[in-house]
This record gives sequence, structure tokens and C-alpha cells, in this order.
Amino acid sequence: MPSPRSRATAATAALLRLRDRQFDPDRFTVPAPPDAPKYNPPPRLARRVTIERQEVEGWPMFTLTAPGGRDADGQVHYLHGGAHAAEIHPVHWMFAAKFAVRTGRTVTVPIYPLVPAATHP
Repeated sequence: MPSPRSRATAATAALLRLRDRQFDPDRFTVPAPPDAPKYNPPPRLARRVTIERQEVEGWPMFTLTAPGGRDADGQVHYLHGGAHAAEIHPVHWMFAAKFAVRTGRTVTVPIYPLVPAATHP
């Protein structure tokens, strides 16, 4: 059974028609405007975790490490939502940072290409 908070979030998203905007077919066929959201982590995240950036096959990959992060139990690979149609959102960054802080694990956040610029080939 979904929690009251989950039901309220779903109701708000439905009321605001967020799904219609998030998965608008034009997002899959029309290139994003130049002022589209960027994928860099919000600057305030650096107050909670250490952020390292590296390039992998031309795409950025970020590593978030909490102060005193032990990484003894392994590393977490975090793939943000968006169905290859939406950039990573600040909420995703906050979740990844909170996860790193609470677990002490290193969280790797790869930024992957989106449609229509990227296709299966």
C-alpha cells in the first residue's frame, strides 16, 4: 500500500500534468534548446560530499564521496531516471549525495546520452 506521501506526490504530479511534459513525444525527436538543463551537480552539493569528475568515452562521470567515506562495502552506480529523454535533475543529485552520506559508500553518477542525439546504434 503506497504511503500518504507517495499518494500525495502522485496526485500532485497528475494535477500538474508532469508526465505529459516529461514524456512529450517532441522531446524524443526535436533537439533540446541551447538553454536546456545542464548535467553538472548543483554547487551546494559540495557542502555534503566530495565531487570528482572524469570523462569516459566523451561523457562525464561524477563520483560522490561522503566525508570519511569508507567504501568498504562496495560502490554504488546511480543511473538517474528520465527514460533517456530527460537530463539528470537536482533531486537526483540530492538523492545520490544523501545515499553517499548515509551509507558511507562512493556513488558514481554517469551522464549518458539522450535522444534524439543518441540512438541505439
